[in-house]
Amino acid sequence: MLKLPKSLFLFEFGIVFGVAIIDGSCSVNNGGCSNDCNQLTPETYVCNCPSCWAMGEDKVTCYPAPEKISTVCGPKEMVITMDKCVLDESTHDWTQAGMNGDSECVFVEDETDRSGSTVILRNGLDECGMSLSFTDDALTYSNTLHVKSKRNGFIFTAPNIEWSFKCSYETEYAIDELINLNAASSSHGFIQKNAQFAFSFNFYTDESFTEEIEAVPPQYQVGRNVNFGLMMNDGEPLSSVHFVASKCEVTNGDMTFVIFDMNNPDHCSRAPPVFFEQHHNISNNPAVSFYSYMGFTFIDETGSSTSQRLSCNINVCHEDDADSVCNSGCYNPAGDNAMTPV
Repeated sequence: MLKLPKSLFLFEFGIVFGVAIIDGSCSVNNGGCSNDCNQLTPETYVCNCPSCWAMGEDKVTCYPAPEKISTVCGPKEMVITMDKCVLDESTHDWTQAGMNGDSECVFVEDETDRSGSTVILRNGLDECGMSLSFTDDALTYSNTLHVKSKRNGFIFTAPNIEWSFKCSYETEYAIDELINLNAASSSHGFIQKNAQFAFSFNFYTDESFTEEIEAVPPQYQVGRNVNFGLMMNDGEPLSSVHFVASKCEVTNGDMTFVIFDMNNPDHCSRAPPVFFEQHHNISNNPAVSFYSYMGFTFIDETGSSTSQRLSCNINVCHEDDADSVCNSGCYNPAGDNAMTPV
């Protein structure tokens, strides 16, 4: 009987290990093999894996081969692609697999695969029982795929399968955008680290932040406000997640001017020379944030128009993490110069 591991919770794919000759007998607990145990001599045996599976580092546990299953962690969803051969048709049916038993997050045929051999499952980061945990440098989304075994008459001859999938997202980002100032910015297996959310700049005509500037790069006047917004995941919020701009600066060649630093008390309120300001009352959407500062030129810049690059460092935090970067510096609600967080 095919014996499948119930959980692959922390196994990271990428290395396939060969079989090993083990002292002992298959007659005792199947030799510890998760799948097939083959007796070589009265005193030795080897563990073997079925097609589309590979041997793990412990030489006794089989896992789906790295090239047969992959996890892609996008800004808004976890996408799992699996070869149908991973599940033995006689014991398990891929059409009955789902995240936490949810009928919405299930495998479907991969329409991009002309061979018809692969299936794909999409799990939104806020859907189908996805859980969220945090550390100082990562936000980790995880969920469990349940695969029910087929019934053989009135009995089940194989156990149900539970596989845990994880996407670990970075919490620090840096984005930039070019602006013009006129003087007259997958891994194989079940776990993917270093996934990223998507961030972008938007520029606006005024401080109502309703009309975007379509020109690329956007045009502003020295002495007038540069109005911009930071947007996470196209403005689609995720539960329990928010972000702050920790530092923004303007550069032109070797010249750089920091317009905002959350760790500088002088930057926690609108102040000269550029009067940087975060506009808190524009939206209560935690996936967007709006800012403005007075357009300026550097002393060595000449000509009627100059190109500058605006860049911002961004930190993403879990709302329950009281010690996160998002609750420090200008964003510390208990601080003397507290700035209301995004």
